Amino acid sequence: MGPGYDIIGDVHGHAMALEALLAAMGYEHRAGTWRHAERRAICVGDFIDRGPENLRACRIVMEMTEAGGVQAVLGNHDFNHLALATPDPDQPGTFLRPHIRKNLHQARLTLTEFAREPQAAAVLAWLRRLPLWLDLERG
Repeated sequence: MGPGYDIIGDVHGHAMALEALLAAMGYEHRAGTWRHAERRAICVGDFIDRGPENLRACRIVMEMTEAGGVQAVLGNHDFNHLALATPDPDQPGTFLRPHIRKNLHQARLTLTEFAREPQAAAVLAWLRRLPLWLDLERG
């Protein structure tokens, strides 16, 4: 039988709630990241938008992925934020997701937070590396 998995989705910038959830599921914060002795987490995206700690929520999952304690996929909110931040190579001066009022309003909290944080570039680079799906072994 393979390892046990904990599926975590829709963090939406609520880092404190994510940490409370991890603690409630038996994860411990040690050596700079959250770990579980027997199980691994699978985070199914939407790490940003809506909450007050988008960058910290991403950093928690990012540190867990780097330590091998979690696998993560990109959510639609994460994808939309990357598209807002990525210039369109075919149309100079525009972005892959248009900077119209609706799109900017939806990502307002994340955009504001990321604009003032130097570590946002590292988080965006991490988000760009996330897959859209996982192909897990069957036990």
